Amino acid sequence: MDLSKLPVPKDWYHVFADYCVTKACDSFHARNLQKKYAGTNIYTTCVHPGLIATGISDGNPYENLFFKSMTFAPLRKGIPSGSATTMYCALSPEIPEHVRKGYFFYYNR
Repeated sequence: MDLSKLPVPKDWYHVFADYCVTKACDSFHARNLQKKYAGTNIYTTCVHPGLIATGISDGNPYENLFFKSMTFAPLRKGIPSGSATTMYCALSPEIPEHVRKGYFFYYNR
């Protein structure tokens, strides 16, 4: 990823493209921090909370319709339950045992 080419020109801009780039950067950063602090009590996680009803697609009626469709409706979470994955990774005493093993996606307990 060539970060010198960011942000993209306005005529190329798309909210989901920016979301994907920042999500990839977040993942790379978490992995690098994990390698840097391996063997210490510092843990990093990269979180994908799932499909959250944030309104990110509200500016585009086609995307809005797609994400609110019957296909995705059962998978969508509200913002409070969408924060469960992030809160688990930030606060759970289980993280030191599991952090080196995987990816935290759509976590709810």
